[in-house]
Amino acid sequence: MTEEPEALTASVEAGVEMPASRHDTRATIYPFADMDVGDSFLIEFKTDVSSEVTRRRLYGAVAWANKRHKPMRFSQRTVVGGVRVWRTE
Repeated sequence: MTEEPEALTASVEAGVEMPASRHDTRATIYPFADMDVGDSFLIEFKTDVSSEVTRRRLYGAVAWANKRHKPMRFSQRTVVGGVRVWRTE
């Protein structure tokens, strides 16, 4: 006969302050917040990192910025030598 696991108990507590999210204070290496519509920046491909890795990293950063910096919108394109990001809205 197997023993049943002991039930976990939890009690509700009021007034416990929630710690700040680590994402709220995360510094970004990209200047999304400083951009005006039509501004862009270039991330150059490095010799020690594949161009595909650079594109994927920047794609993730742009997706994050489109959520974090609403109503701003950003778009990226691969150009000669790197990836360029524009603020579109």
